[in-house]
Amino acid sequence: MPPDHRRVPGDRLHRRTRSLLTATAGLIVFGLVGLYILVVAISDLPETIAAARGEGVPGTFTAARRDCADNFRAPDTCVWRGRFVSRDQAVILEDAFLAANDPPGQVGDRVTTLYEGQTTGQVYLVDGSTDWLWGVLLLILGVGSVVGTGFAVYEFFILDLVRERRRRGNATY
Repeated sequence: MPPDHRRVPGDRLHRRTRSLLTATAGLIVFGLVGLYILVVAISDLPETIAAARGEGVPGTFTAARRDCADNFRAPDTCVWRGRFVSRDQAVILEDAFLAANDPPGQVGDRVTTLYEGQTTGQVYLVDGSTDWLWGVLLLILGVGSVVGTGFAVYEFFILDLVRERRRRGNATY
């Protein structure tokens, strides 16, 4: 016997409820991911601003080895690991890293760098680093997703509730 394709009286409501729950779950996940990105971007903001301005402790980075990762998120991303010594020799980092693909070129090369005081030990090239652009991009992405989630909640839930109350005649707004 063929399956019965007649509509059940509560079928439309059931589909709408399922759709609403799926949208709500999606909004929650999107909002939480955006909030996480925003927190990470804000925590890196002082270093991002310092790198953009070219501020920091000047010194010399001596390359010891080059570590490269080849993955789907960042193909051919390389960092140079080595030793950083400030000009006044007040700051010495034995395991500093320079996130740049071009300089120094080979093990043993020395380049002039800046250290912003990060706990990670990252140093930046004096003649300009574009690493700060990633911090700005993360900040924009985080703010955009949080604002977008807030707008979606307002548009699809709050305004929908107001419209429903007005339609029923129970508006107190």
